[in-house]
Amino acid sequence: MTGNVSYDKIVICEDHGGTRLEISLPLSSNVDVESLKKDLGLSDCNYIDTEYIPMKRALLILWAGENIHKVNEHEETLKKVIGKKKVNSSPIPIRLFGGGAFKLHCKSSNKGGEFERKLNDIDIVVPRSHGSAAKNLLLCLGHIFGSLHTHFLLMSDKVFNAMRRGKRWRVRGIDAVEKDEHGCEVPVI
Repeated sequence: MTGNVSYDKIVICEDHGGTRLEISLPLSSNVDVESLKKDLGLSDCNYIDTEYIPMKRALLILWAGENIHKVNEHEETLKKVIGKKKVNSSPIPIRLFGGGAFKLHCKSSNKGGEFERKLNDIDIVVPRSHGSAAKNLLLCLGHIFGSLHTHFLLMSDKVFNAMRRGKRWRVRGIDAVEKDEHGCEVPVI
């Protein structure tokens, strides 16, 4: 049966309120990761595993924060996703911390290194005044740069975010792609 099944769209998440997140397969990405690395001044960091989805996401997030003017060029998409024509008028100072930061700065924490480990998520930090803009940026990435970069909020995330009142934000994304019992690639959140 392997290889005989294909999906056009699958539900990757359904929350308690019945909200369903569907995504088209195969996942798409129109991101040139090497260009992102160059723009971020990381060209010499050839140890970064750019095939590893969390790091690919992290690089795009960092790049998009610095290049907000290029993201803002997609006015119609932004209006549809976040209800605004701009994510932010100035760059969003986004930084990684946790495992993603180690993978960015430490060769031995990447593929084949002594300290290699799987990341459960990508942790970012921004000034509190940029928190809402960073959340909106993440929510737009999949619509602009391809479904591999999809970020979303479940009802529990919205409640979490509201209770923290801008001190902390939780936004979910695709962390991996795995093969199902039929051999088809499906996203993992």
